[in-house]
Amino acid sequence: MVWAIIVLVCLLLLLILLLCIPLCVSLKAVAIDSIVCSFRITWLFGLINKDISLQKETALEKQIEDKKRSISRIPLSAMLDKSLSHKVFVLLKRLLSHTKIRRLVIDLRIGLDDPADTWLLAAASIWTTLFVHPPFPHTISIRPCFTDEFLIDGVASGKVQITPITMIAAIVRFAFSAPVLKLTAQLVQTRWKRNR
Repeated sequence: MVWAIIVLVCLLLLLILLLCIPLCVSLKAVAIDSIVCSFRITWLFGLINKDISLQKETALEKQIEDKKRSISRIPLSAMLDKSLSHKVFVLLKRLLSHTKIRRLVIDLRIGLDDPADTWLLAAASIWTTLFVHPPFPHTISIRPCFTDEFLIDGVASGKVQITPITMIAAIVRFAFSAPVLKLTAQLVQTRWKRNR
C-alpha cells in the first residue's frame, strides 16, 4: 500500500514537471490561390515534434466530416447563451495572457471588393505600422491592392510559447462552470436520442 502511494506521488510529480516544460507552436499560412495553413508543435526541448497541415478536403472526406458535425451539432440555444459566450471569452482571455509570442511575420497583399474598404484597410495598416510596436520580434507589411474583386496574397507566420501548467486552472474552471456543464448535458441527451 505504501509503495503504491509512493509510485502515485512520483507519477504526479513527474506529470507536474512535464507540464512545466514550455510548448512551442509555429504557424505558417500561405495565401496564393487558396489559403494553406501548417502547424509545427515542439515539446520537450525539441525531442517531440508534430507537423499538422490543413489541406482541402476531398468530397468523400467532406461528406464524412459533415455527417460527424450533424451528429455532434451544438444546439442553437446553447450557442446564443450569453453566460456561455462570456465564459468562452474569459477562457480565451486567460489563455492568451499565458501565451508568449516569440515571433510574428506578416507580408500580405490585400484587395477588397469595394475600393473604399481597401482605403480604410490601407489607413489601418499604416497606422498599425507607425504607432503599434509589440514587445516581440515582428515584421508587418500589409499592402493594399485596388481591384474589383477580393484578393489576398502573401505569407503570415508566427511562433508562440505556451507553458501548459499555467493554463490548467483556467481550463478546469471553464470545464466545470455551470454553462459548460449544461451544454455537455444537452449534447449527451441529444446524442442519446439520436442513437435510440
